Amino acid sequence: MFLRLQNYDIDLQYRPGSSLVLADTLSRAAPTHSERAASDPLSEEVASVREVERADKAASDYIVASPLVQNMIRSAAATDQTYTALRAQIRAGWPDKQSLVSAELRQFFPFADELAVENDLIFKGTRLYVPESAQPEMIKRAHSSHIGLNACIRRAKEAIYFPGLTAEITKYVN
Repeated sequence: MFLRLQNYDIDLQYRPGSSLVLADTLSRAAPTHSERAASDPLSEEVASVREVERADKAASDYIVASPLVQNMIRSAAATDQTYTALRAQIRAGWPDKQSLVSAELRQFFPFADELAVENDLIFKGTRLYVPESAQPEMIKRAHSSHIGLNACIRRAKEAIYFPGLTAEITKYVN
């Protein structure tokens, strides 16, 4: 959660419990925009957790990584043939049968509907697909806090994807 919150400029202000409109805000569904507009002015002060509307920003704007890491991934993606071929396949659309996909991209066919290109970077859902040459560095970064194998795998799977991620992290940690 800390890594995700780094994207935001948060200004915390103390509010006494008696002035809270809803004591258990985080356990409730966030109101829709129309519900918020129709409510009283205090509702704007109530913090709510909701998914950021992706229409306003590109998916790459939500990468939880320093500009240095983002540039490393972009330069690795520019020289990776599989990455380039996958990006072209996603943009062109996937055929109905796996046999019609090139051999190097067949491993991506089962979850082709989850893949998207945003600012020339490939995402599997909300996870960034890491090109092969950048994978060792990303594994190293995922293990940098020495939190153990399972936590390291979980941490990596929240933000990045590449085929064999779990096996590579296991090998590195061991």
